[in-house]
Amino acid sequence: MRPGQDVQIVRVQTPSQLDAFKRLAVAYLDWLSEDLHFQGVDDEMATLPGVYAEDNKGVMLLATLPEGGTSVGTAAIRPLQGKQRSGIEEINGLPVADICELKRVFVDVEHQRLGIGKRLVKEAISIAAQYGYKAMVLDTLERLEGANRMYYALGFENCIDYSHCPLEGPLYFFLRL
Repeated sequence: MRPGQDVQIVRVQTPSQLDAFKRLAVAYLDWLSEDLHFQGVDDEMATLPGVYAEDNKGVMLLATLPEGGTSVGTAAIRPLQGKQRSGIEEINGLPVADICELKRVFVDVEHQRLGIGKRLVKEAISIAAQYGYKAMVLDTLERLEGANRMYYALGFENCIDYSHCPLEGPLYFFLRL
């Protein structure tokens, strides 16, 4: 079995899982070394599950190791409606109400390049389709080359800049579900 294939992908449901998601989200923000306050990350972390709540058609995912259950990765989806730039009512012909956004995809440095991120994104795509979303979007940065290769390999295509990002080199991706 390839390393990373025995990692379990679970929905965040317990207080300890929520703590693990927060810990990894903070590690992601530190690793990224960018100021994401324009995204409201402080409020997001303080109110989790918040926009990622399942009753809001969102989800938070954790990748956990089989030995000891250590959490090593995260991904989340939320409705795009209300998070898009003013004036954006549709993307690639689909109304924003039918689109979710993939957020907080991160695998800790020790476990990167093992396919865990891909498994997290595939599970998020599957859940988004089950929720009835017609498409998924995400924003990322050009410098995150490995992640960008993964998104392209999963069928994501570049799309319009649906949200405000003042950082250098933003990329926007779209996947029809």
